[in-house]
Amino acid sequence: MADKFSIEERIAHFLRLAEDQGATQAERDTAATQAERLMLKHAIDRAMLDGVGEQRKEKIIVGRVRVDGGGGTYSYHAMRGMVAVANAMGLTGYYEDFTKVRSHYFKPHINICFAGYESDVKDAVGMINSLLLQAMVAMKSWWRNQSSYTKYYLGRQGGYHARCEFISQFGAGAARRIQDEREQEVASVAGSEVVLFDRSREVSDWAASNLGLTIKKTSRTSSAFGRSEGYAAGRNANTGRASHGLSQGRGITS
Repeated sequence: MADKFSIEERIAHFLRLAEDQGATQAERDTAATQAERLMLKHAIDRAMLDGVGEQRKEKIIVGRVRVDGGGGTYSYHAMRGMVAVANAMGLTGYYEDFTKVRSHYFKPHINICFAGYESDVKDAVGMINSLLLQAMVAMKSWWRNQSSYTKYYLGRQGGYHARCEFISQFGAGAARRIQDEREQEVASVAGSEVVLFDRSREVSDWAASNLGLTIKKTSRTSSAFGRSEGYAAGRNANTGRASHGLSQGRGITS
């Protein structure tokens, strides 16, 4: 096999054998061990194996999660946090603003967008939908527990700004948690840091060439109240794969 196939093809062969239900358990275990040994030795991430043999190379695509609402809603602030989440996942996050559109057939909304490899975009759609739901639940619980004096002191506008800041910082906290988990995982696999860096760089280069993105300033609200609480709630968010089941099907890809 060493003479006929490249390292990537050998790894792909062992991975297929490790998942072959027709093989014995001993054969699957041995194949998985061989694949892991080769991946560690050559610092090849499993996601980079697309395109080997008969498989088609994974493409870079754009995913979108729609958040309905215009001015006076939480859509813009939810977007800020979730773009940070997309970036923490190794994608290139940005947004499309349709909040000022007024039509009977077109509701104001913001699209949270993220460019990346197909499998990463699929993960991000589930993750972001889950975190959007978690952010709203956490914000409502936090605000409900505020004293009547605090709500009176902040007033209607101040309370709205505080809730916006909570939601925005929830995303920032969740992004930090995802980044920490990613760094721990990378540290456990020799050489994977280089692979993930190259993967992210390829995505950012593709985005720069194909999307024509410009940097947009995203200013904070006028309230610092709720900022630390939102960040702390985001740090405690469910960012495991189990949370992907909370996706509400609003994600689209192109």
